[in-house]
Amino acid sequence: MKLGMTDSAVIASHTAVDYALSCLEDLQPRLAQATCDLIRDRKILIAEINSDFPAAQMWQCEDGRCAIVLTRALHQVYYRLIRALCTRLTFSSGEETTIPFEATCEIVSDIAFWYKNSLESAGPSYPITTNQVVVASRITKEAMVFCLAHELSHAVFRLHGDLARFAENGKEEEFSADLGALVALLSTADNTEIELVEIRYCAAEMFLWVQIVFERLGLEFCFDEHPTFQERLEMLRLALTQFCKSSEDARAVSSLAACFAAICAKVSETLNAPDSEEKALTRAAQSRIAELDALLTECTGGFVPDYFSFYPRASKLLQQPGSETFFRIMARCTEEFANTCIDKTKTATDEERWRAFQKFKLFLGLSKNMDEPVRSMFEAALQHTSFQRVEPI
Repeated sequence: MKLGMTDSAVIASHTAVDYALSCLEDLQPRLAQATCDLIRDRKILIAEINSDFPAAQMWQCEDGRCAIVLTRALHQVYYRLIRALCTRLTFSSGEETTIPFEATCEIVSDIAFWYKNSLESAGPSYPITTNQVVVASRITKEAMVFCLAHELSHAVFRLHGDLARFAENGKEEEFSADLGALVALLSTADNTEIELVEIRYCAAEMFLWVQIVFERLGLEFCFDEHPTFQERLEMLRLALTQFCKSSEDARAVSSLAACFAAICAKVSETLNAPDSEEKALTRAAQSRIAELDALLTECTGGFVPDYFSFYPRASKLLQQPGSETFFRIMARCTEEFANTCIDKTKTATDEERWRAFQKFKLFLGLSKNMDEPVRSMFEAALQHTSFQRVEPI
């Protein structure tokens, strides 16, 4: 499988400006000259494609050249997860604050479950500082550089005829590609630049850890037979000890990765708990209803509701992708919200009752502006509400 791309399509998109080529610009100064020559001579073609599936793949074209494709969703999914992990970071300025460890684990789990149920890179809102965002962007970029270097190693093996040495052990090619990528990632960093080395090594581990997290959810991002991501992670750590001058240096370089790994390990343990997905999707549904309530508040309170503004925005909000499980939970939260609107029509002041009545009126009209399967979910939820109890103002 080649991500739905023909050889000619990859070649045609080779000159496009995209994230993959941006990663290549960062990586080229760290590559061996022979590899740079292969890229310059267009023996290796690199491009990004617009796909919702996070993946990277290399294959050899019929004319002997190698094509490497990264999907656009790949760095988007990684950034979403790494951004949440970076809420644990503090800086010497003393201005940064972290959220509790358990809260970070919950955010990462919610992002993973949401991706599983919608194939969209999304998640809850949470406090994050500018410095944390900057580091998250840097780690994500370096993780994609590691990914690209890994695929380049596969391409070089093929173009230089090195595959024979992997014939008896298919896993060995993957381990060798990881080692080549790690060397490329760390080779130009001065050992005195400990923060830069930490970030680059952390990015390499995070590339594998994200895959481990999604593996726990039954999502497979590999097309061919590979060693497990856990096996690759262990080999990466072994390679680091050989790259560093001492075990103390290796511990220093891996300190940031160890912080993030503790969160990923905790998340991996809890993903398969009986009620963990239900809780995560309930939080997602409640967040969506809260956004709907804020929109209703914005569009009500005047002489007439703001129909023109409300319906397009509300329909877009509620019709975001989701699984059957999510929409079942969303129906329950919708019913609860509708009953709350009804109950508020009995509140003390006329102004509060008037706004609540307008909210419910807008709410009832939503189904006409939605498509399946959300329309059926919404209408089924309304059938269980107590709308007949709405009293006139």
